[in-house]
Amino acid sequence: MALESGDELQTTGVSAVIKFPDETWVIVAPNSLVRIGSLGLTRGTIFAKARRLFQVETQFVRVTVEGTEYQVTVAENNQAAVDVAEGQTRLTSPTNSWEAVVVLGSEGAIVKAQEVPRKRPLSAEEVERIRRQFQIFGSLFSNVLIMQGTTLPGPGLLR
Repeated sequence: MALESGDELQTTGVSAVIKFPDETWVIVAPNSLVRIGSLGLTRGTIFAKARRLFQVETQFVRVTVEGTEYQVTVAENNQAAVDVAEGQTRLTSPTNSWEAVVVLGSEGAIVKAQEVPRKRPLSAEEVERIRRQFQIFGSLFSNVLIMQGTTLPGPGLLR
């Protein structure tokens, strides 16, 4: 199924896989809601493996990456978490209320409302859990395209 900018995808008891033309993968965990454009995560969790420039936006943080495996979660308690297995992310405030924060591989960050992200080290188990998501889905769907995202203006950046 092709997805267009502005489309929303809501999962209930299952995950969904979005594979973009540039080989970027996004796994949308159960009970999540995302909007296609700059991938907007309203609630829930996504796992993303970006080969080129890619952006995820939540109410509290904008996550820009390139060549990165990571997870973004938006919780009901007005906070978002970004956990990076490999590569690096650049976190910026959607309201410009704080300076950009770089989160490297094996690091995570918690963003509460409009507060500056608080970084933390990830355990080896947390890093492995993120990587395992891509191994599982990669082996299941290596020859099947579940959903195809549409790349819009910019080198792999969805807007």
